[in-house]
Amino acid sequence: MTRPEDLASAQNSFKEFKKAFEQATASSSSSSKDESSFQTAFNLLENLKVALTHLTALPPLFEQTKSKKEELLLARELLEMSVILCARADDEMSFERNFAQLKSYYEDVREDLPPSQNEPICWGLNLLRLLMQNRIGSFHAELELTSSELLANACVKYSIELDQRLMDGAYNKIVEESVNGEIPDESFKPFANRMSKTARDEIVNCIEKSASEITLNNLARLLILDHDKNEAMKYAMERGWNLDASRLEETFVFSDAQAVPSSKDIPSNEMISRALLYSRELERIV
Repeated sequence: MTRPEDLASAQNSFKEFKKAFEQATASSSSSSKDESSFQTAFNLLENLKVALTHLTALPPLFEQTKSKKEELLLARELLEMSVILCARADDEMSFERNFAQLKSYYEDVREDLPPSQNEPICWGLNLLRLLMQNRIGSFHAELELTSSELLANACVKYSIELDQRLMDGAYNKIVEESVNGEIPDESFKPFANRMSKTARDEIVNCIEKSASEITLNNLARLLILDHDKNEAMKYAMERGWNLDASRLEETFVFSDAQAVPSSKDIPSNEMISRALLYSRELERIV
């Protein structure tokens, strides 16, 4: 059974963690991220999780204590804040561990607790993480378990629409939303930025497959980097594209390995000979 002093100690520690959480998330919303505030919050989080092991109403024991509801609410709010903290810190591994613990409160003890305002944020962030990790099968499996109420929430709809854009190959839309800050909550920003980077990589892949050269201005426009052509230049340099200095306008020319194949590259004579050979062999069999 949970001792009252253990619950009181955990509640006091939670108040201290909550202050550190608010300070860390406030710094991540500003232009300069305060790494020390995040470290402080994570240190308090680890200590608080140890304190929670003394609360027996929590998973996996689920004991029927007098303070059961208080214990469950405290643990759920802590894990929700830890999930959001990990997302703000762009720590996907810690995010996955914390969400796996939180999921039990959304599924196993849902009937014992009032609805949580943070559930749509945490659920939507998890779906976004799965997309970011290219775990499409897991994404759709989680989607099947998502309630109709959550599916109608903007945080969850954001990840669903993102998946649709990936399937449609609308990478420019993904980049545009990230550039314009079209996200349902500030905690989505780090994961959304990484999705934007992935989308830009796919755009560059498409350029290599469909053209043999491209100007810097057009590259910046396609990557939605009109305001930062140096960043567009960096993408070209990373791909090993050659800058043709003889052109009036800065133009990148792809190498033979990157260029789109022409009809001359197709061994047509060999393919025709094989087809005729197969047809003759088929006639013999018949």
